[in-house]
Amino acid sequence: MHQTQRTSRAASPGRPGWWLVAILLAPQAARAQTPAEWRLAPPVFEVGGVAAGPEAEFANLGGVTLLDNGNVVIADRVDPFLKVFDPTGRHLRDLAHKGEGPGEYQYVLSLDWCAPGELSVFDVDRRIHRYTGDMELVGTRSVTLEAIPGGAAYQQDCHPNGYHVVTGWGDLQRQFKVGLYEATAPVVLLRDQVVVKDFGERLSSQRLGLVGPDGAPTGSAPHPFGRATVVALGSEKVYLGDARDYAIEVYDLSGGALPPIVWDGPPLRYDRALVDRLAEQAIAAAPERSRARLRRSYRELPDLDQLPAYDRILVSDEDEVWVRQFVRPDAVGEDWMVFDAAHALVGRLRLPPRSTLWEVREGNAVYSILDEFDVPVVRVSRIER
Repeated sequence: MHQTQRTSRAASPGRPGWWLVAILLAPQAARAQTPAEWRLAPPVFEVGGVAAGPEAEFANLGGVTLLDNGNVVIADRVDPFLKVFDPTGRHLRDLAHKGEGPGEYQYVLSLDWCAPGELSVFDVDRRIHRYTGDMELVGTRSVTLEAIPGGAAYQQDCHPNGYHVVTGWGDLQRQFKVGLYEATAPVVLLRDQVVVKDFGERLSSQRLGLVGPDGAPTGSAPHPFGRATVVALGSEKVYLGDARDYAIEVYDLSGGALPPIVWDGPPLRYDRALVDRLAEQAIAAAPERSRARLRRSYRELPDLDQLPAYDRILVSDEDEVWVRQFVRPDAVGEDWMVFDAAHALVGRLRLPPRSTLWEVREGNAVYSILDEFDVPVVRVSRIER
């Protein structure tokens, strides 16, 4: 299963102008009806939390996945970077320590299944560490994505069928502006590092250009409530969208445009009162020492033209398309809309507070929550439909 975290100039097939027309012409029956409410059964697997022993202590998760043998691999962003547990939660072994050699890590970005029976773990230094389904190291290689400026992905997803969809960071130096601006970058579909389809220059992220006391640029950061292009891959389709509407572009693996996924959701108007409530939630969840600085930062945020409709797309091992709607202040936790392989809306799953869904596999949700001390707890639960 794959995880999954844009403006075009021509209105031709495969371009936003085309799919906007498709949305407007789509029959109402194709739009979202009220979905069935799905729930999580009690966890069949749970490790972590503040009371866990050292073998199950986690700091900042980079990914979680189920192996075919039922074991669970948890990627942390501190040494040791990979921990393997059996289906009962018993710790089996640690892998991947700090270093620059094969199977050694700087920082885990993400993990995904990018070849048949092979798990790929993406390192921050552009290396990919490859493992068998039994977590034996196949090898480590450096990868530069020549198809996008800078050679590094901002958002990406891969599939065991060998395809890889990526968005770039954009030329952050050339595009930099003080205050709010939109970074753009190409979105490309690759197979074996060869471009299958270039989807054109798209929104990479809405960013805040920062300056120091002397007025010199100090870098940029995503607007906390801004839009970004998100991408995902199924066994036969590519999904991407910039969250301007409740719509996702769909393409086949040759890059040919297919009818978009369209549904209805809450208004996207940028409501300052709503944003203030979002900010207060974020401030309350932050460490005490950071709250004054955060409060000042949120107070000075420039307004956007709208809120994002969604911020993540995930495709299950059965080609269900899971879309995480933008989390609003009245939401309990992550709010996922679920479409079947034919793109009919079939369910809605609301996760517990302070949760992250990592993958959906064999009818199970693989997710984590933060306990009262902000320590991750990893769970696997059956999805009750």
